[in-house]
Amino acid sequence: MPRRPTALEQGALDGLCGVYSIVNGIVWALRTYPHPRPQKQGRRRPSDEELGDLFIVLLSNLVRGHSHLKPIVEGTNSRQLFRLLSKSSDWLRKHRGLALVTRRPFHGRPYVPTTQVAQKLGRHLVRPGTAAILGIEAPFDHWTVVRQVAQQRLLLLDSAGTSQLSMKTWGEGCSRKTGLIHPDNIFLLKLTKSKRARKAVA
Repeated sequence: MPRRPTALEQGALDGLCGVYSIVNGIVWALRTYPHPRPQKQGRRRPSDEELGDLFIVLLSNLVRGHSHLKPIVEGTNSRQLFRLLSKSSDWLRKHRGLALVTRRPFHGRPYVPTTQVAQKLGRHLVRPGTAAILGIEAPFDHWTVVRQVAQQRLLLLDSAGTSQLSMKTWGEGCSRKTGLIHPDNIFLLKLTKSKRARKAVA
């Protein structure tokens, strides 16, 4: 009798980890964002309906301008991810009155020491309303969300189910183009009150 097949998971046939990383990053940032009124604590996490709407917005923008669906299968590059993060900020402004500020602290730098990457992530993630997205290089080719830096590990909120990533295994190779994480593929996310929302309140 043939061996029972194992179930396929997200990422086995699709390259949507970039889209999932944005959704997961927003969910995590909302969890730690300071809400003005305690009774709104339960609204920190978007509803399933809201998350489905955001997912559709991101997918629609990912394939826009393409005559095929290759980006869904082949994945998202850093330029596309940055564009989708901008669309996510528009979505947050409409649904939550918030804006998503995205920074690429090591953009254009081919080499950054591992300790500097860890320090930058750690200082960023202790602030409320933040998350970080990392692009893991080949052979994994995967986008994931970092929620915390703990000693020599990155704690993740990952669409493939990975809970942590050891920085010990990087060596100094992680700082080079062929390493685990390229400096260009580090995105720092921070929620802030939308300027448009402030004007509307005023």
